Amino acid sequence: MTQTITTPVTHKFNSFEVLRDSALPLRTKVAITLTNNDVIAFDLVHKHAYGATNIFVIADCYGEHYMNRMLTNKGGYNESDMRRHLREDILPLIPDDLKKLIIPRTIIQNINGEIVKPKNGPDLIWLPSITEVDAEYPSSVDVDDVHFDFFDTEKSRVKELDPHGTWPWWLRSATASSTTGFEFVISNGGIPGSSVAVGAYGVCFGFCI
Repeated sequence: MTQTITTPVTHKFNSFEVLRDSALPLRTKVAITLTNNDVIAFDLVHKHAYGATNIFVIADCYGEHYMNRMLTNKGGYNESDMRRHLREDILPLIPDDLKKLIIPRTIIQNINGEIVKPKNGPDLIWLPSITEVDAEYPSSVDVDDVHFDFFDTEKSRVKELDPHGTWPWWLRSATASSTTGFEFVISNGGIPGSSVAVGAYGVCFGFCI
């Protein structure tokens, strides 16, 4: 299936292998057609981290969802319903040829002094953390995370949710001072912002390749 990449020159490509080209510049935008025929754009947000050459994050929200059905952040991201949503509802929409190239990540978090690792293996797609999107407010929850160079201004963090316009979106970082909250990016791109886990905010995921 033909896809589109903008580097800033826009052109078509037929193999996802191009996405791990080390020469791709930061802020490269890629339009990918999902298996349900939705076309979504990703930005190249960072290079050479987590064992990957290029790291991409979706340019705008892909729907909205709560972090947990219950009012809790126990277990952090790894035990959240949001993670289940990504793994069970969204991951099957990613083209198989792309999934074969994605480098899995094992998300590790420090939740109130407890190191929490996933119980069911690493993730191909994941929510960014507050450390990854904001160099000014790194979180003690995010173990071994790095800041993504793309996110250098509030404007760089603004995302939209059709048909609402600019929209708040979830981060995977549990709020360190709370037992019910996760961090999120407010609609104008500002952070930090914390909200209860049952809130429905935008879903913005990334992958390593």
